[in-house]
Amino acid sequence: MIASSRLTEDLINDFNKIVKEYPDAAEKELYRQAGKWSDDVNEKMPESYEKSGLKKWKRSRIRDFSGHTLEIDVANKASHWHLIENGHELYINPTQYAILMKDEGTSTRGHKKKHSSKGRKGMIHAGFVPGKHYAEKTRKEWQSIYPERIKKFIDKMLKDHNL
Repeated sequence: MIASSRLTEDLINDFNKIVKEYPDAAEKELYRQAGKWSDDVNEKMPESYEKSGLKKWKRSRIRDFSGHTLEIDVANKASHWHLIENGHELYINPTQYAILMKDEGTSTRGHKKKHSSKGRKGMIHAGFVPGKHYAEKTRKEWQSIYPERIKKFIDKMLKDHNL
C-alpha cells in the first residue's frame, strides 16, 4: 500500500509539473507550427516572388487575459498578397492594350474604356486574373497534418515526464 501511495504522489507531482510547463511549451510549439505553415505556403510559390516580398510573413500572438497565447495570427507582409491569393481585375493603359491587340491581330473597336474614381481613369479593363490560392491550398493540406503534429508534441511532452 505504501508503494501505491508513493506512485500516486509521484504521478500527481508529474502532472503538476506538466500543468506548469505546458502553457509555455504549447505557446512555443504553436508559434513554431505557424512558421512551418508559412514555409509550406512559400514552397508553393515561384522563386520570383522572393523579390516582391511575397514570401515574408508576420506572426502575432493573440493572448488571453492571463497572458497565455491562444492562437497565432499569420499574415503576409506584402500589401498586394490578397491580389495574388484571391485574384483581381486587370486594368492596362490604352498603349499596352493597342500593342496587345496588334500582336493578336484583333481590332480595338467596341472595347470600352472604364472610368473610375479609384485611379483607373482612362485604363482599359483587360479581364480577371485568377488567384493562386497558395494559402488556401496549404490550409486544406494542414487539416490532416496539424492534428498529427500536435499529437506528436503532446506525446513527446508526456514521454519526457515518464507519463
